[in-house]
Amino acid sequence: MLTCSFFSVYAQVPQKTSYQAVIRDQDNKLVIDAPVGIQISILQGDENGTIFYSESLTVTTNSNGLLSLEIGTGYALFGQFEAINWAQGPYFLKSEVDPQGGFNYTITGTHEILSVPYALHAVTADSIAGLQQLVDSLVQEHPSITLSTIDIENWNNKADSITGTEAVFNGWDKNAADDFSGDYNDLSNTPKNLSNFNNDRGFISSENDPAFNNSAAATITNEDITRWDTNATETDPLFTAWDKNSGISISQSQINDLAIFEKELSEGETTIEVGFSLLPTSSVYINGVVLSSTQWAGTGTTSIVLNLDIELFDKLKIER
Repeated sequence: MLTCSFFSVYAQVPQKTSYQAVIRDQDNKLVIDAPVGIQISILQGDENGTIFYSESLTVTTNSNGLLSLEIGTGYALFGQFEAINWAQGPYFLKSEVDPQGGFNYTITGTHEILSVPYALHAVTADSIAGLQQLVDSLVQEHPSITLSTIDIENWNNKADSITGTEAVFNGWDKNAADDFSGDYNDLSNTPKNLSNFNNDRGFISSENDPAFNNSAAATITNEDITRWDTNATETDPLFTAWDKNSGISISQSQINDLAIFEKELSEGETTIEVGFSLLPTSSVYINGVVLSSTQWAGTGTTSIVLNLDIELFDKLKIER
């Protein structure tokens, strides 16, 4: 079994404490000039108490197997070392060691810190003394420091009510009849309302912006605004007669009335199906140029026959 022995020496402030331990291997031989992993924990209350502070370090032993470190300078795992109040002990020191220099701690020891790091405890005592000095300073600067016995007697002999005959009140106007009633109209020399001023500087009193007067907004009336604020109901009989569930019926003749046909023609193509009946008034375009009635045939049919001198045309358009 790996064994180790420990002893501690406490340092002066700042906030850190010296710690030393002798490390031995399973054959009870010293671990000499080798890196050792160690985790230090400060427990409060007893050896199984609450961890108040914990840190990890890697330290190299010397030629005598002695490991030396300063608690408070390692990698903090929990708490703050400077936050330990040594007056609230007892405290216990738990050390865990990995002789191989890693974090597999196989050597563990816990012992009570019998001698509190007095230099650190003195820092706490100094802070309390400093607080007392601060309190004394505040008292010295407070107005109550000037209170005298006569002041206290005056408080004890104070009148229970104010009669108005005290000397301090002699210069006051105590006639309530001439006090302000609280009504603005009772005041004198009040400022005039804007409507009472004469417009002798030509300030704008009505809208005369040409950009506004020429806009559609200038024609909006109160009646228009009332209509916007009112939920209107459709009363058109043509609309109310529709079956909104099945939609609007459009006849073939209505579609034919809107018929337009366009097609990119290939070379030599002179007879084309257009999908609707051609009328004598139908307009036929080739490359955007309207054809005369002698340049096409097909009135009354759904196909058009082109009658052109040349066949180098591209785009056909028909408007029924």
